[in-house]
Amino acid sequence: QNKNADFVKDAKNQMPQAYSNRSSQKIKSPTPTLELTQKSKEEANKPFLNKDKNQKVSNALTFDSLPTLKIKPFPVKEKMELTLLDRPLLQEVEAIKKSKKGLALNLYSSYAFIDKKLTALEPAALMDLRNEAETPLEDIGFGLALSHHFSNGIYLTGGVEWHRLQERIDHVAELSETRLENGHVVMEILYPDLSVEFQTGQANVQYDTTRTFEVYNKYDRLNLPIGIGYEKQFGKLVLGAEASILFNLNHSFKGYAFENNGSLVKKPDLFKTNLGLQSRFALNIGYQFNDRFMLWLKPFTQLNRWNVNNEDNPIDQSYLLFGSRLGLRFDL
Repeated sequence: QNKNADFVKDAKNQMPQAYSNRSSQKIKSPTPTLELTQKSKEEANKPFLNKDKNQKVSNALTFDSLPTLKIKPFPVKEKMELTLLDRPLLQEVEAIKKSKKGLALNLYSSYAFIDKKLTALEPAALMDLRNEAETPLEDIGFGLALSHHFSNGIYLTGGVEWHRLQERIDHVAELSETRLENGHVVMEILYPDLSVEFQTGQANVQYDTTRTFEVYNKYDRLNLPIGIGYEKQFGKLVLGAEASILFNLNHSFKGYAFENNGSLVKKPDLFKTNLGLQSRFALNIGYQFNDRFMLWLKPFTQLNRWNVNNEDNPIDQSYLLFGSRLGLRFDL
């Protein structure tokens, strides 16, 4: 009976330990329960008798004399899904990923409609001529900018832009030209008998013609924009607004213009080489392709008119732009 008890004790000690595949900490599994059936208990209490009474009782424990062991199985726990356990961790990673902000490179182009205004007290005839002859077309441009984005949605931006404003002049000119030609009647002789003789030769002939000229003028600007904006992301959609100040670095003119006397001359010295400060307000609509690329569209309006004429020009020529910029942002 003592040997049977030692066997049960050894069986308990030799049971394996279970470990969780999620943690490195050892977790002991529930201790299995060993039960002796009623039959095994009775057999264990019986003395070991030999069939032959004359033979000495053997102290050896045979396999058939061992009690029957009934081992209860381990309780089966529910299978734990790794994705469910790691969901808070994944959400934290996504939150860190979304809040990760920094420098971005922006490449864009722009197109704008032009509101042109001429202002003058005199000469009124020259301003009427220019209003009738000059037609603004469009303003096109290209830009490169760096922007720094903060986790609260605010961003700062700065870069360089090149713009070209184009307009057309429809000028109607009346030309008068005198030519020396042969075969023209230069003298008419009347005789007493009333006969007439015509003498021909060279004569100066005057021709009056009207021509319409189409002249295309170009106003080129190089600006340094600096702005501040705010944006908020809704899934892949980004909405925001931006305000900018543009420092003009250079302004140049190519084409023809009317002088004060109404004559059309090429590249007159009538325009500024620096336009000063300009201001701009824009809305921002973006689509986030992935974690690094975004396509954006920024409709904008210029907040102040800028004058292109020199101060000694009697007519003030100013412009106001309404348009949009289309660009691609690459997070560095």
